[in-house]
Amino acid sequence: MNRWVRVPEFLFILAFAILLLVFPQVTVRTVSGGLSVCACSILPSLFPFFVLTNLWISLGYANALSRAVAPAVQTVFHLPGPAASAILLGALGGYPVGAQAAAQLYRDHLISREDAQQVLLFCNNAGPAFIFGILGGGLFQSTAAGAILWAIHLGSSILLGILFRPRKRPSAEPAPVSVSETKPFLPALTAAVTQAGETAFRVCTFVLFFSVAVGFLQFLVPDSWQASSWFTLFLGSLELAGGAKLLTAASLSPAAAFVAASGLLGWGGLCVHCQTLSTLSEAGLSAKSYLGGKLLHGLVSASAACLLLPTVPIRTACFSSASSWHPSLTFLPLLLPLIAALLKSSSGKQPKKRV
Repeated sequence: MNRWVRVPEFLFILAFAILLLVFPQVTVRTVSGGLSVCACSILPSLFPFFVLTNLWISLGYANALSRAVAPAVQTVFHLPGPAASAILLGALGGYPVGAQAAAQLYRDHLISREDAQQVLLFCNNAGPAFIFGILGGGLFQSTAAGAILWAIHLGSSILLGILFRPRKRPSAEPAPVSVSETKPFLPALTAAVTQAGETAFRVCTFVLFFSVAVGFLQFLVPDSWQASSWFTLFLGSLELAGGAKLLTAASLSPAAAFVAASGLLGWGGLCVHCQTLSTLSEAGLSAKSYLGGKLLHGLVSASAACLLLPTVPIRTACFSSASSWHPSLTFLPLLLPLIAALLKSSSGKQPKKRV
């Protein structure tokens, strides 16, 4: 039985190999485009944050922050103080900085495995550089639209953290002391840059692979599909940056594109998830809660975008073709009470932690 289960995997590898051999020009073009994205977008925006994340934790500033905000983090999210570093860095650094910070906190014994899995539900988010630069200034030609997207993105993340939080701890837990607090700056900087380089290289390799995969999908599908809204959303669910840029060519109105962009931001894309899973596997953490959280994040973000559409200034000139508002998007806000009920129910089933 197990032998037959692996047949789809074999067929996928075989088909991919045939495409690489028969259409090498597609590989060259897509890899070149992926390298350009890595050099001009990913490395400048993420690599410095990777270095700062490692330094922030290894030099003990995560512990210092945890002592300052521990009461707030424990009250709002029912998590120990050091988790604040993953939440803050995840909000500012972009994918997958939040997950990397959570994994580093767990490896340094600043948070428990259970707390690391909990914070992964909502700490891994898109960064302001991507939201304001690519979506706000590029896609919608509006800084205000970018600001609203960022507010929806972070607000939905915080909502998930609150609704899906564990039972409240009976008493405050002191932040543990990490050996990394006493590490000298230069050794810490060397280690931070080395680890950041490894992480950035891993991120770029995933981007290159998914650039090739998305390129072959676009090469193989009929031309009539290229501007299809559903095909564009599918590509965006695979690779966020490329899919978001394709929204301008899709048969979506500006309002529908705004809702789609918000949902894709919350989901993150399969490429981002592979980068995150690589980080989590190195730390020995499970991806089950993370993937469920990102799916809910996408649904909540899209629903919130529907509700806030009247406040969004969007210029229609940036869209090459704009169809009317899709009727199915009208029902997205109705998902919010259902999602909230599901999260409340799930959080209520979690066993009470004992001290």
